[in-house]
Amino acid sequence: MFRKISEGNVVANPSSGKTYVAPRIAVLPDGKIAVSFTAETRINSEDFITMISYSKDGDNWSEAKVVWPHLLDKKSNYAGIRNTLDGRFCMGGVMWPDFDGNKDYWSDEIGGMLENKLIFSMSEDGYDFPGPIEIDLPYYGSAENPGGAFVDEDGTIYLVYAPYRAIESKEDTKTNCLVLMKSTDGGKTFTHTVFGDVPAPAQFGESWIVRLDKDKHMVGTWQTSTTENADKYFMSYDGAKTFEGPFDMPFNGQSTALDAIGDGRVLVIYNLRNVDPAGVYLALAKPDKNGFNMIENQCIWSSSQKTFSGTSGEFDAWTDFAFGEPHVKMLPDGTILACLWYEQNGVKGIRYVRLALED
Repeated sequence: MFRKISEGNVVANPSSGKTYVAPRIAVLPDGKIAVSFTAETRINSEDFITMISYSKDGDNWSEAKVVWPHLLDKKSNYAGIRNTLDGRFCMGGVMWPDFDGNKDYWSDEIGGMLENKLIFSMSEDGYDFPGPIEIDLPYYGSAENPGGAFVDEDGTIYLVYAPYRAIESKEDTKTNCLVLMKSTDGGKTFTHTVFGDVPAPAQFGESWIVRLDKDKHMVGTWQTSTTENADKYFMSYDGAKTFEGPFDMPFNGQSTALDAIGDGRVLVIYNLRNVDPAGVYLALAKPDKNGFNMIENQCIWSSSQKTFSGTSGEFDAWTDFAFGEPHVKMLPDGTILACLWYEQNGVKGIRYVRLALED
């Protein structure tokens, strides 16, 4: 089971201040913990700023700094930090060409967002991130990629994104699939593979890729369609060349994130808004060809409200959510750090929960 050790804020604002979303966690060589997140004027404004905060103990956090100050007021950037298997740090996500707090980047009418590009930046120490490098999409549309990039021991970069329709609507976009971008030359060039086709109309969101064992990769995602709204996963047994799935995770959650913790096991963190208690849940599993093989699953943070106005909490009401986008990371001492964004009781910010995994 998961036992709570402590809980608090990485960063917090009054409700009148900026909104913070999309926390992502990494552990640095000096033992510090880094949590990146993005700031915006309001939910759905096209003025994202990627920021980062650091902690020695997981309870006391430094004042957040802007990751790319040269992009302030120029380009909207939404990215998250991840440890790489070659000992570096990758800040990956998406970027829009404008920076406008009065403009919506998402349209319910279109069911998509403004045209954007994938981005990534590699850091040796987790403090200084050059760039970022912009990557053109292989197909017309926009990219949803909050899971950043997975980088293996030889520096190969993997990004999984969900294709979305573009508000500009210059061309049709196939959305009922995922796209894997791969670079073997440090990000100079990328190849792409389409996988996970499901019956249309459908789309995916919050997609993450991790490696569980040698040549065994897992992609976690949230599938939305007219008939389903649930967490799914894909498995690859040939080094991320091909993927099997989608398979159902044994919970009807939203917004997954993954952390591979060794021995084929993975932590899966997700939101539940249609149960009591509504909140953030954490599962431990060991997926293989026989199934998901869940070991633990419990609520680690409960919310006083699921949405601001009491709506259903389904995907089409996402701008009304009162919490979400969790991430999880097992720390070197074997404890677990989970983060999420929330806005409740006159406060909004990035919340952390520290946990112990007990038999």
